[in-house]
Order: sequence, then C-alpha cells, then structure tokens
Amino acid sequence: MENNSKKFYERRSIRLPDYDYTQESLYYITLCCQHRLKLFGEVVNSELMPNAAGKMVEEEWKALTTRFPEIRLHAYVVMPNHFHAIVEMCSTEQMDSKNEKSPTLGNVIAGFKSIVTVNYIRGVKELGWQPFDKKVWQRNYWEHIIRNDQAYQKITDYIIENPIYWKEDDLYT
Repeated sequence: MENNSKKFYERRSIRLPDYDYTQESLYYITLCCQHRLKLFGEVVNSELMPNAAGKMVEEEWKALTTRFPEIRLHAYVVMPNHFHAIVEMCSTEQMDSKNEKSPTLGNVIAGFKSIVTVNYIRGVKELGWQPFDKKVWQRNYWEHIIRNDQAYQKITDYIIENPIYWKEDDLYT
C-alpha cells in the first residue's frame, strides 16, 4: 500500500550538537518576522519608532522573567522586522531540588514567539494591525553563545546601535 501522506523533509538543526542549552550562559539571539514583513514599526532618522505591535513585543519580552524566573534579560531591540536580544540562562539549583526540568533557551524563545503571535493575531482582529501570512515569525531563530566580556560588549553595542545602521542592515528590505 502506497503512503500518500505528505513527505516530511529532515531539517538540519542549527543548534550545537551535544550542547546543553539549559546551562548558565549568555546568548545573543535574533528572531525574524516571516517574509521579513515590517510588523513592529519603522526607523525614522536612525531612531526606532515602534508601533503598537512593537510595543507589545517589548512588553512581552520584559514579562518573560515572570514565566521563566531562571533567565535574566540584557540588551534588546525591537526592529521593524526582527528582534535582537541577549538572554542569560541562570542557575537552576532551586528548580533541580524540586525535580523540575530546567527550561532550555529554545523553550524560552518558543514561549516568547508563541505569546507574541497570540497577541499579534488579537491585534489584527481587534485593532487593525497589519495582517501577516500564516506566521508572525520565521520557523527558527539565530543564536550565538557569548563566551567573554569583549564579545558581550561588542554585541551589546551592536544591539543598542542597530536602529542607527538600519538601512545598511542585511534585514532591511
């Protein structure tokens, strides 16, 4: 009997194999809007002008520490069609004593993308926000493990200055 179900293609993971994404570390992340749609505002004269959706993204980012007390949020910026941030995965000793599983970086990002999507859909339906094609976010996210203070400072500067260089950004379309 022939299998007529959709063929699923194996996707190669962009995560480091055998790396424990629950361990204490700093991560630089980038999330992009599907089709690079400018859903979160605009940059005018090198200054970010978030719309209501961009403000919602920022609020949900700040609220993540309530849902995931084992993280700390560092520098971040909501750009018109993407989001940059530094996330710190902190000690999970208290959680381990309760036999709870520590969240991975992927769990944190998935939670953030999910709540932003739910709220964005509500904004489209109730507030007239710009519609989108099936997904707010691209399927995955880019991540870099920050290994020293020099890298941390360079990435922090990049995040803070991102609106200044918007028109030269690879994500500017």
